[in-house]
Amino acid sequence: MKKLQHRFIQNILLISTLPLVILAIITIAFLNRMAVQDADERIKNNLNIVLSIYQDTCNELKYLVRDQNRKVNTLIWSNQLGALRKELKKFTDKNNLDFFIVTDEAGKVIVSVSNPFSAGVDLSSDYFIRKALNEKETIVSTEVLSEPELRRLEIVKKAKIAGYKDPVKGLVIKAVTPVINEYGGEAVEGTMTAGILLNNNPLIVDKIKESTKYTSSIFLGDVRIATNLPYPLGKFALGSKIDARAGEDTLKNGKRYIGRMWIVNEWYRVGYVPLYNYERNIVAILAIGIPENYIFVLRDTLMTFFAVAVFISIILAFMIGVLKGGKLVHNITALRNGIEVFVKGDYSHRIEIKSGDEIGELGEYFNQTMEQLKEAEERAINSVQRLGQAEKQLHTYEKMALIGKMATIINHELRNVFAGIQMSVSYLKNKGINDRPNIADYLKDIENGLNYANEILSNLLRLSYPKKIILSDVDLNFILEDLLSSLNIQGMVKNNRVEVIKKLDTAVPRIKADGLQIREVFLNLIINSLQAMPEGGKLEIISRKDKDFLKVEVLDTGGGIPQETLEHIFTPFFTTKSKGMGLGLCISKDIIEAHKGTIKIDTDSAVFTKFIIELPWII
Repeated sequence: MKKLQHRFIQNILLISTLPLVILAIITIAFLNRMAVQDADERIKNNLNIVLSIYQDTCNELKYLVRDQNRKVNTLIWSNQLGALRKELKKFTDKNNLDFFIVTDEAGKVIVSVSNPFSAGVDLSSDYFIRKALNEKETIVSTEVLSEPELRRLEIVKKAKIAGYKDPVKGLVIKAVTPVINEYGGEAVEGTMTAGILLNNNPLIVDKIKESTKYTSSIFLGDVRIATNLPYPLGKFALGSKIDARAGEDTLKNGKRYIGRMWIVNEWYRVGYVPLYNYERNIVAILAIGIPENYIFVLRDTLMTFFAVAVFISIILAFMIGVLKGGKLVHNITALRNGIEVFVKGDYSHRIEIKSGDEIGELGEYFNQTMEQLKEAEERAINSVQRLGQAEKQLHTYEKMALIGKMATIINHELRNVFAGIQMSVSYLKNKGINDRPNIADYLKDIENGLNYANEILSNLLRLSYPKKIILSDVDLNFILEDLLSSLNIQGMVKNNRVEVIKKLDTAVPRIKADGLQIREVFLNLIINSLQAMPEGGKLEIISRKDKDFLKVEVLDTGGGIPQETLEHIFTPFFTTKSKGMGLGLCISKDIIEAHKGTIKIDTDSAVFTKFIIELPWII
């Protein structure tokens, strides 16, 4: 009997902790999804801010360079090139520029701040220089400089990414504007070219972080050239390449990418947006991201809360199991001892159980049965044949009585346990909702779990005591339409991405049937079909008149039923699911047959399953 007590304790533990565990899993999964969706939405919105910051930097460079026109024109006109170089050096240092070049009207370098020895170099073939000289156009653009171009500007060392061995390239924001002679009829006297090298430069990524609170990176092609990821993460991230999938979307297709990315040693939610050069070719990527461990702070807190709740439930369940289970085991032991004496043929034995419940009634019934058996034995003592028959009948009667009573007892005892849990839930509702508003949802899920357990007990009793059929005029099409439009079914259809196809013949007449029981049959079949298609599929429901029968077909594309399973599909307590007791189809078959109808299965083990129900017009 210790095994029974242990099992009782195990069942109490299961009933009290399983809803919490299920609730924890569902809640954490929901929070995960919501946190990711919220993070992705914020990243999506902040990408516009990122582009705006970058464009502001470009415009600021444009205006800074253009504003130097008068100073440059004056010093060139007065041939004070030394003074011009000093002024431009101060200007570039103050505004964090990496190069500043002035050319004459022929495109030859007059002054280069970053490389004084490039004076006299002919840049007239440069596209932007020609535009400035010939069209008086100011251009600001994101461009990629080759290693020779970087060497000419003396910034190749600044552009080199530590640990990256491929040829050095530089990503620059470059502004080119004509030098206009304000004293000579607006003639073009030369050009000014200035720029910011983005390689290893925190200027823009820090502006982005200041405005969005997100870490940021810049990629030249698929190589990370600038970042403000925390040290040493940022150090190791420089020179790393972008994920191939994200690179395909952004660099080749010009799409914004939002997704999950592994960066050095942890997962990030990231967003990428392309950068274009003057010829509208994608040359770089602006990226922002947030570590996933920041996103899931609430989830981790709730995990701790649920762990504590499960631990408390285990302690309480163990205490209840020891107290209640001990008493229950004592009473059952008395019953067992009485049965053992009965088996030996001693009908004078009596048991005393004063529990005040069904077990006590069973003990009293046992005593009455033993009294009756004793009287029967005395009446049949002179007839061996009558004694044998009576004994056989009494054995059968006693066994059936025990089975029926035990089923009632188990049902009653479990419902008492459920009632106790329900009272605890009600108590928690009254005590905890004001302080913790979300607890109402959690308690609701516990109540749903209790309702599900009660439904299982009801199905068990229904299997033993089928409901009486109450006939009325029933419209099958209305029942099917009503079920498909219910919130529960609609939710499952949406979550499982299922396409519902209805082919309901409007000429189908009403039939005499029990509408509630018929509705239960179709509800079971539709839910089974939806559960068979967790990754999506088609649910097809057809109704039509077929001679003297109305035929309804429920077909799903969630794969078929194997032959070895098909043989037991209507067997009570047979199920291939992790949840449920395998009573739905058995009860559905009983209901259909009680209506003098039939239920059949047509299946292809790799494609579909179809249930075919035929109901007569008149029962």
